[in-house]
Amino acid sequence: MQWNEIKDITSLDAIMLSAKKPILFFKHSNSCDISLMAKLRLESEDSLTENLDAYLIDVIDSKAVSNYLADKFHVRHESPQIILTYKDECLLDSSHFDINPKEIIEETIRVLQVL
Repeated sequence: MQWNEIKDITSLDAIMLSAKKPILFFKHSNSCDISLMAKLRLESEDSLTENLDAYLIDVIDSKAVSNYLADKFHVRHESPQIILTYKDECLLDSSHFDINPKEIIEETIRVLQVL
């Protein structure tokens, strides 16, 4: 799995505006073992990115982006955290040990079936 890293708010907004499919944002801290475990869990699910685009936000290096994303979707900032979005709507928000690749895949498929 290849992560695309977002480092500024302008890029984040451009990605959301041009999205043709759901977007998975993973808010990650390189200094946190729980975050590393969540990242490895996401990366171990081969089919995770079949129907979505995946982006990584380093919560330390890109704190403003991380906070902006939480504010935009009215979710509490946490790390590690996933925020699954589509068309300016938050479909799924989970953090720490609640991050579940299968749940992300199921929600992505559900949304795509509605379209």
